[in-house]
Amino acid sequence: MQRKNSVHDEDTLTFFRKANQDGGGVKSKKKGLACGKSWFVVLFWLVILLLSAPCLALTTDLTSERRLATLFIQITSGTCTSSGRWMVKNIIDCALGRQELGGSVLSAIEISRYNVAPACSQSASGTDLTFNIGGDYDFVTHVGCSQNQQCICWTGSECANKYGEQPNTNECMCGTKICIRHDDGIYCTASFSSCTIETTLFIKISSGTCTSSGHWMIKNIFDCALGHQAFGGTLLSATPLSSNYFAPACSQTPSGTYLRFNTGAANNFVTADPCSQYEYCICWTGSECANKDGAQPNTNQCMCGTNICIPEVDGTYCVASSSSCTIRPGITCPVYDASSANTNSCRCGSNDCMTGNGGQPYCIDSLNFCGTSCDLGKYRNVATSGGW
Repeated sequence: MQRKNSVHDEDTLTFFRKANQDGGGVKSKKKGLACGKSWFVVLFWLVILLLSAPCLALTTDLTSERRLATLFIQITSGTCTSSGRWMVKNIIDCALGRQELGGSVLSAIEISRYNVAPACSQSASGTDLTFNIGGDYDFVTHVGCSQNQQCICWTGSECANKYGEQPNTNECMCGTKICIRHDDGIYCTASFSSCTIETTLFIKISSGTCTSSGHWMIKNIFDCALGHQAFGGTLLSATPLSSNYFAPACSQTPSGTYLRFNTGAANNFVTADPCSQYEYCICWTGSECANKDGAQPNTNQCMCGTNICIPEVDGTYCVASSSSCTIRPGITCPVYDASSANTNSCRCGSNDCMTGNGGQPYCIDSLNFCGTSCDLGKYRNVATSGGW
């Protein structure tokens, strides 16, 4: 692509064109002027480059300052806890810490051993990143940090708001998870080490069942995945099971590596195993849909039979008998020839006739027509194509 000429280049080219049109000494004189002006252009861009150099240096300095400002540090003796720092007990945070300290490793290798430094550590070369949960899964080992196994710790503060109701203003430790504002979100539920970008109606429990805890059991496999993602999970779907083992309905491992949707051996969501610290159950704490016959929309997310209606996901019209949520009214207009108004919002062919103030409750389904009442002495039908 041809470079657009600057003002100075255009001036120089104009000088050359005029000089070529002139003759004798005048031409020679203007050549000299043109050459002088070309040198001016060179000097001009040289000055611009020199002025840009401090900006480039400043960018590099800011990058360095960002790295130096990280709350992750490395230690070579003792443990993070004995040094008065947070032990990094989340495998994703472990990789993040390595990267903030200048490494390029994208993930850690999870192990369970006594003879390796606990939690997050790297080799002296920085090529190996290990996440050791300890021989008894309690992050306790027989060895500490060293030059060969440099522990990565975190030096920030505990989340001030840790019940998932109020946001935190800075990154903070939430149970065993670091809530980082621009990555995980700032709402912390410390009891389950969960960070979310907004307050959520999903909750995780580690004993009993969702029903015995007074919450909704999630009986829809798609809602199960949404609940997992609400707590920062990355899985797009749950593994379906029909087993007497594992917790009923929606559950995940503490690390979020496995997500299960278990309907039970008899497909009645009853199993022998309850929720536990090894298998968190994901429940829902919202309300039942107020409008559940599909005639009127609901204003907020709600439980519709066994399906959660979420406005931005699947709509606010609920037909509880079929556990269906839709963005359109759930019923077909009972009066479909415009002989009288429909009392509820309804589907009229491919159109939706809405009731209430400003609504158009008259339907002619063969025309996909919704309208208001006719003026006195007027009528409409198929023959008038919906007109008066």
